[in-house]
Amino acid sequence: MEEKLRTFLETNGIDPKEYEYPLNYRYFRIPHVHVKNADRIISQMKQDLSVDSEQVCIELVEWFPISLARFYKVGKDLKLSHTKAYKSGEIHCMDISSAVPLFSLELQASDNYLELCCAPGSKLCLAYDIITSRTNHPDETQQKSTGTVTGVDISQPRLQVAKSQMKKFKVEKGRLFCSDAATFSVSAPSRLGSWTNPLVSTSITPQKRTHSTTITTSTDNDNKDSQTTLPYTPNPTKIAPYFATKLLRNDPQLIATASPLGGDKTEPSEFTKKNAGSLPFLLYDKVLVDAECTHDASISNMQRGEKEGWNEKFLDEERVAGLESLQRNLIENGFKLLAKNGILVYSTCSFSTRQNEDIVIWLLSKYKDSAVIETIPGVSEFPCRNGNAAVNSNHREADDEIVHDEAVSSIREEVFKKILNFSPSVSETSGMFIARIRKTQNII
Repeated sequence: MEEKLRTFLETNGIDPKEYEYPLNYRYFRIPHVHVKNADRIISQMKQDLSVDSEQVCIELVEWFPISLARFYKVGKDLKLSHTKAYKSGEIHCMDISSAVPLFSLELQASDNYLELCCAPGSKLCLAYDIITSRTNHPDETQQKSTGTVTGVDISQPRLQVAKSQMKKFKVEKGRLFCSDAATFSVSAPSRLGSWTNPLVSTSITPQKRTHSTTITTSTDNDNKDSQTTLPYTPNPTKIAPYFATKLLRNDPQLIATASPLGGDKTEPSEFTKKNAGSLPFLLYDKVLVDAECTHDASISNMQRGEKEGWNEKFLDEERVAGLESLQRNLIENGFKLLAKNGILVYSTCSFSTRQNEDIVIWLLSKYKDSAVIETIPGVSEFPCRNGNAAVNSNHREADDEIVHDEAVSSIREEVFKKILNFSPSVSETSGMFIARIRKTQNII
């Protein structure tokens, strides 16, 4: 191991032994729409993967709830992309640790879900699959839901991959925005096809047709532009999604918050001052902040760096400090976009306490009257650990901006009790940090 890498690991409280455990498996899931054909799909995959199908071992992962997602594991050397199931979208390849943040959100059929830093889209597609499969009547077949998924990422090439994933896995109520996730401020959808959120139509006095309430929209290339009269005031700063499924293309993007989002960079407009805060139900029910990080818990990423040579910036302290600042902005913006009593999950593929627990502690300290960390329910059988066992004596204490008083010490203790860490040594997966936060009241 390079000396610079060893120093980076020590500085960030990362146990080098985590990289000594081999990852022998790769994972995939069968989307709910194809679960009824699971036996046929697995049988066909075995034939595609080997001349002797009896030698191919595909195991159901029993610790992950099959009611939420049916995950399987196979040998790491098998080429799943060569199977018919992969090409047709009957299976979806993703590390099972990446599914736990979605499990932690307890998604429901009517949830409006927001994911910041969503590319390449695997979690977004799984979130939609969970939402559409949820029902209040377990003995009935899948019922129609009004839940939606919204993904935000700053990288257009990566969003193109997410768009392809959404199409492949038939996401029908979703949209993507090419935007800085730290300043993104578009509200949850109020219109889904011909359906309009009843709280909108009953809480706002209808207006006469004016220039500001007539939106010209263009749907498919073969459709003519159409005009839509709205019974409420639209957002004049509406931005076009990078991609939106047909049912969400006419959403008016109403103002839903009482303060400018993404920091105090600008004074809110007169429009925002007049309208903001009147539609708190258009905040998102569930938010996943899958934050940009150093990816030091992504074992494949680290092995590639070891083989091909490390980028000097990866080890640069200035870069890590910049990531911490970005992560704070991301989690704060996600929290502002979260509805009252909603759940936010913050996750990274890093082992670093600076990028994980310290970011969560910072948010809870700043919003101590409205943010509460919660124990993630139903994980007693999951192969993971609470707290970050990789922390060592070289790791610094919390940031200087956090005042070291009894309240902060209590928050810190609660955080280390309630977060989850997946790692090769414990989970047979790549690393994943997960924290669940509830918003107890709206913030202004």
